[in-house]
Amino acid sequence: MTSISLPKKPLVEALLELRWAVGALPQTSQPQRVPPNFVVDPNYKLALGRFSAAIEAQLPHFEQLPSASMPDELASNVVQYRIRAGENQWPLAQIGPGILTFNDTDSYVWSEFCNGAKAAVSALRSSYPASARPVFNRAVLKYIDAVPFDYFENSIFDFASKLKVDARLHTDFLSPLGVDANPNSLIWRTGFRSTNPAGELQIQIATAVKGDERSVMWETTIASSDQDAPSTDVALADWLEAAHSTSSAIFRKMTDGELYESFL
Repeated sequence: MTSISLPKKPLVEALLELRWAVGALPQTSQPQRVPPNFVVDPNYKLALGRFSAAIEAQLPHFEQLPSASMPDELASNVVQYRIRAGENQWPLAQIGPGILTFNDTDSYVWSEFCNGAKAAVSALRSSYPASARPVFNRAVLKYIDAVPFDYFENSIFDFASKLKVDARLHTDFLSPLGVDANPNSLIWRTGFRSTNPAGELQIQIATAVKGDERSVMWETTIASSDQDAPSTDVALADWLEAAHSTSSAIFRKMTDGELYESFL
């Protein structure tokens, strides 16, 4: 999604997802309820309360998700709680053992999203003991966009070309077999190595239903893992700017022309 404010922006959701390793399950002489390779975060429960309090001025509405009832040993990287600006309002943060997300939708503005995400990360780090603060091993910035398109009545291949994607099956052999040559669904996904930031760019285009309207949805994802993931606050700030810059340029290039003009 571009940093320019588009009056008719197609954004469905923007999200930052961060993951970190949690501690190993202690070995004891007592029988284990789960295999020994399962892990828990011994600081998570205490950090959860501190995190909620630290971010309350920004996101005061606390929600427990059904996944919060999962055994600790099975909950690694599973979102369990959602903290929102208000009931059914955005932006929101989600947290679980080893995972934090920051999400926004129609109200998205890059500067506000970036500041909100960094505030959530700062609150997370300060909620853990200094010796156990999360060190991220995966960072993802994802934009999900969608526009109405009746792919039953029109060619999804033609729409894909508006996104600079040449996705077409030679269908001459279908009609004689009694098969409609116009597809009623499509999912196209590809990935590329990225240097700004280091990691992978993933693009996905698919038919979807938004509300009650047939649509085309596309996702632009920048993901950095392991040694490429930002491990400090400064590195995360730089990573966010680089990931946003790349995502914005791709959005502008992919939609250039008639499609982009429809967002103005």
